[in-house]
Amino acid sequence: MLGVGQHLPEFRIVGVKAGFNEHEENGVSAINGCGACLDAHEAELRKHGLSAPQVQAALRIGAVVHAAGRIVASEAALAA
Repeated sequence: MLGVGQHLPEFRIVGVKAGFNEHEENGVSAINGCGACLDAHEAELRKHGLSAPQVQAALRIGAVVHAAGRIVASEAALAA
């Protein structure tokens, strides 16, 4: 399975610190519920020097942002 940056290279952010794109792809994998992808991205992030708690904290932040977006979208749908 390919990540968002491999499927859609235009979404890769160039010129950023190593591992940043991996963070984004890890968040997408969490939202999609893909355990194999999560394992692969975590391994890459750990190679870039992140600890397990740092990876988990980023996933928690991503989950909150995703949930907030879903709430806003549902509120907008109900108002329409």
